Amino acid sequence: MEKFGYSGGYTKKHAAHLKQGTDEILARIYEAVFEPLEMMIETNRIIIIPHGPLHYVPFHALSDGLEYLLDQFEISRAPSASVLKMCRASARRRSRQKTMLAVGVSAPDLPHVEDEIAGLCEVFADAVALTGSEATQKNFLRLASCSRYLHIASHGRFRQDNPMFSSLRLADSHLNFYGLLDLRLRAEMVTLSACQTGVSAIIPGDELHGLMRGFLCAGAPSLVVSLWMVSDRSTALLMTEMYKRISAGETKRAALRAAQLEVRNLYPHPYYWAPFVLMGNPN
Repeated sequence: MEKFGYSGGYTKKHAAHLKQGTDEILARIYEAVFEPLEMMIETNRIIIIPHGPLHYVPFHALSDGLEYLLDQFEISRAPSASVLKMCRASARRRSRQKTMLAVGVSAPDLPHVEDEIAGLCEVFADAVALTGSEATQKNFLRLASCSRYLHIASHGRFRQDNPMFSSLRLADSHLNFYGLLDLRLRAEMVTLSACQTGVSAIIPGDELHGLMRGFLCAGAPSLVVSLWMVSDRSTALLMTEMYKRISAGETKRAALRAAQLEVRNLYPHPYYWAPFVLMGNPN
């Protein structure tokens, strides 16, 4: 996946080779991890609670050589069974306000962030958008606690040396775990539309330390996060399609899957359609 950060048209020149190599690796993980369990699964809706390095695996992109698990299953995940229980309990206490808070911080290497925010505002007519100089930490914290859907499109950075300082860039600061300590969310779902927002350090006890933990502690029952560096063009398409389906009444898990299938039609490599996962309550 990191090869998609190379410059000079590398990915276009080697597109077929990159997809073949990625699919081979995903098939090997499928054979080792999922295939031994598949015959015991009697539903097309799965919640995966990974352990250790499996926290970094995009299960929906695993392949049996003919198709991806995305083609068969609606997949969500949780850091642990206790966190899943907490997220389900939190979801039952949500207020049903309609407002979406859409925060977008564009940059020369993120030219499609504004398109992403505009697309979400078309889906939710009452959306509140914070872009440009308005996308400050003060404005975000003031509005986040009273929004039904919270969406942040920006630069994300995972700090391997100090995971709790992993952050999202805002107009005037970098939002990290410690900036969320006083936040109490009533949101139904939080989407962190940036690079590596779902990557955490795994400490003894299989606990995850990173930005994602901050939003879960703040009360987010459902969280959409990414496992690697993402393309802002394909991400903008995916997010708009996902929210259209959620607005139409689909579950979050079903909406994310349908959006990934749509993006895959345009961008076949898993790098583009598979980085985002749904954590917590899938409904």
